[in-house]
Amino acid sequence: MLDSLLLALLGGLIGNELCVAFFVHPTLYQLPDESHLRVAQPLARLLGLIMPFWYFTVLVLGIAESVLCGGPGCTWIYASTALVALSIVFTVTGLVPINNQIARLNPAAPRENWLALRRHWDRLHQIRIAILVLALVFLALG
Repeated sequence: MLDSLLLALLGGLIGNELCVAFFVHPTLYQLPDESHLRVAQPLARLLGLIMPFWYFTVLVLGIAESVLCGGPGCTWIYASTALVALSIVFTVTGLVPINNQIARLNPAAPRENWLALRRHWDRLHQIRIAILVLALVFLALG
């Protein structure tokens, strides 16, 4: 039961992150710069409130699954949980600071390199997605 819940939550988390990467952000880049920023800021704030709980829940369930694991697939579960933990550290140290900068910008007069900052966030986000997909594969193997 726990493993199914963990698979569903991690899969949903990845689906959300893929949606941001392949649908939300590409759509925002099609908007004029000021509109892009005006839409991106409330999205960043909302996801900044919701996503930590989702990541934390997946990590806690992964730890619980690791503790309760008793079969031959435990190594995969441990690796999956470690990758989720890595994705959280990567997020907090790489993506969150950029997200916070974007959220504080003045849409009428943003700093000159704010789009480059957004693109850098997108590249880091792709790395995070790869880490999470690998975690899901390892979890499924476990």
